[in-house]
Amino acid sequence: MKNYLSLALALGLVLSMQTRGALADSTVTSGHSPLAVESYKSGVHKGDPLRSWADGRAKERIVNFVKDVVDPKSKNFVPLEDRYATFDNDGTILCEKPAFFEVIYTRDRARAVQDKHPEWASDPQVQKFLNSSDDDLLDVHTSESMKIMAQAAGHSSLESLREPAMQWLDSAKHQRFKQLYKKLHYRPMLELIDYLRANGFKIYLCSGGQADFMRCYASSEYGIDSSQVIGSSLELEYSDQSGKSEIVAQPKLQVFNINGNKPVTISRHIGKRPVIACGNSDGDTQMLTYAGDRNGPSLSILIHHDDAAREYSYDRGAEKVLPIAAQKGWLVVSMKDDFLKVFDF
Repeated sequence: MKNYLSLALALGLVLSMQTRGALADSTVTSGHSPLAVESYKSGVHKGDPLRSWADGRAKERIVNFVKDVVDPKSKNFVPLEDRYATFDNDGTILCEKPAFFEVIYTRDRARAVQDKHPEWASDPQVQKFLNSSDDDLLDVHTSESMKIMAQAAGHSSLESLREPAMQWLDSAKHQRFKQLYKKLHYRPMLELIDYLRANGFKIYLCSGGQADFMRCYASSEYGIDSSQVIGSSLELEYSDQSGKSEIVAQPKLQVFNINGNKPVTISRHIGKRPVIACGNSDGDTQMLTYAGDRNGPSLSILIHHDDAAREYSYDRGAEKVLPIAAQKGWLVVSMKDDFLKVFDF
């Protein structure tokens, strides 16, 4: 009997350890990007979590800042409940050339449903948009394309609008890189997101892109839950006319989430200033300033596109924020010098 009892206790201990191991795997991998999950399982994160960043001032400043604010003995310690980081999307995490990918999707979607909108035939602005190449869409901002998307939506439910967006994201490819648009995320930025998350930061997307479009890929590609996506949005209404409750998009822009609207939506969703904010354009200036003016330690990061060989080189759209970043001492990250690798391919 004693031997049976010992055997049972031993078996229970093994099962308990296996269960705890499974739970640990689940806890660590849940809510992380595919890159982070793969790295965790292979043990890569036991080494350098920012392995795609070149050793130098940018990486050193990020690591030293994070170590400082998570150290309970430091005067700059930031409690877990205050550790928020906000990231712009286009141009900060995801390639935004030759045009914003959401604008390209809107054109493709509008083309697919134009037979349902005979009024477009006499609208020169819509016709120009429909007949535009990807390169032609460079000067079309998300706010303009969202107005056309609002018309194309035709008072549809958000759930019904998700399916064509998902189909496009699973098939549409970048002409230069021959990769799915949603896969053109910057590997160093995903590593930074996972590094911050591993140190107790809660990550939010805060972009000028439409929130419901970003929610189609934010979780699978970045490990960022849909509840942590802040973006531009259409007017929405509740409806039960179809026999079930639905949220229906209206043909009107509710908020265009750039410039001063970013701090406002951050305050509305989070209720606190972010400790870390990352952006790449003039439209991110106020968000970066909002974080930098925090009462306590903060880090504002500006991504500079200066790598024509591996991505694109341009200052257009960042002419104002670059000198502001230098004046305020923000961290300006050079894609050419600070990224050992840009994409996952």
